[in-house]
Amino acid sequence: MAQPCSICQHEKRAEIDRAIQDGSTLASISADFGVSYSALRRHRKHIKDIVQRAAAKKERDLAKECLGWLDEAHDIARRGALMAEEDHKPGVMVQYAASTAALVSKVLEITDYRELKKEVEELKAQLRGV
Repeated sequence: MAQPCSICQHEKRAEIDRAIQDGSTLASISADFGVSYSALRRHRKHIKDIVQRAAAKKERDLAKECLGWLDEAHDIARRGALMAEEDHKPGVMVQYAASTAALVSKVLEITDYRELKKEVEELKAQLRGV
């Protein structure tokens, strides 16, 4: 009969699992909790799904944060462009739009949102036509 996982039976399992999910090295976890490195390697397979779900949640949280940044950047650019329009400075309007498009493009490059990338490319094409 196979022995039960010593990490699954450990009194601080939740803390160990959290350390694994947070990306701590197995060597540091081993030292911090007084468990063997090989037991941690085996245990990591037990929580693979948990770790994958945690990574997906972090990715979703980052996506929400990035969308918030985009919303803020859009608002700043819109207000700046409106002020430039009131002052009859079309060049400044284009600068606001171009800097916003560059920011959006960078965020999309980092987060890899394909649908939004298409919209940014359309915006860039429009800016080239101004």
